[in-house]
Amino acid sequence: MSFALDGSASAPVSRLWRKLEQLHLITRSQNGRKTRVTKLREDGTNRPYTRPITSENGPLGEIYFQLPFQYWEDGYHHKLGIVGKAVMLIGMSLRKPQFALPQTAAFAGYYGISKPTLERGIKELTATGLLNETGSETYKTGETRTGYGERLLYGFRSPFDLNVRKSRPADPAPEHEASPSEASQDIPQMSHARTSTLKPFVLPPQAKAIFDNGSQQKPTGIWGSFLTPAQVTTQDEGR
Repeated sequence: MSFALDGSASAPVSRLWRKLEQLHLITRSQNGRKTRVTKLREDGTNRPYTRPITSENGPLGEIYFQLPFQYWEDGYHHKLGIVGKAVMLIGMSLRKPQFALPQTAAFAGYYGISKPTLERGIKELTATGLLNETGSETYKTGETRTGYGERLLYGFRSPFDLNVRKSRPADPAPEHEASPSEASQDIPQMSHARTSTLKPFVLPPQAKAIFDNGSQQKPTGIWGSFLTPAQVTTQDEGR
């Protein structure tokens, strides 16, 4: 293979194919004087490549995301540097109409980049107009006195927002209480963003036990501290 008339590109291209092969993303074999390249799955398991499985209205079978044709047609593959491209892929992989990009070492490190790199990537994407600030949210954190912090939310402009998740699998039941470090990278508790979704109310076990014991009185109060009407005080009502 050669991508230059003098053959100077053959060696760099060969090294790139070898790197992909070491990552178990492709296999190579000889096909006469040429090389046959076969794709493997993106997870590095060395299995043959298959198209991702999903359902339009059901839960996602496999997580994947796409780039719109405008990425190439509008020349963003030249306009964006490697830092902007990396943060763009991180944002697209979150598959949300609005998402946080916490500019912390922990968040950046999870994706294999540094905090300054994340900050530069966000600035590059907002400067080109691909990424917009859409609001802010309050979230739990162990780094403030109150236990809460405020952070910006971002969203891609159309058509770069094509990866928004259309359906979500049911949230698994929590197995343990989140620590402050876990809570700092969590689902937000309150949101001041433009849109928000309320989950349907589910009767907690405390309230269900009241009905199971034969009492027909409907419990009142906040989640986790249900009281029967006879137990409600003036102070409770005020609260």
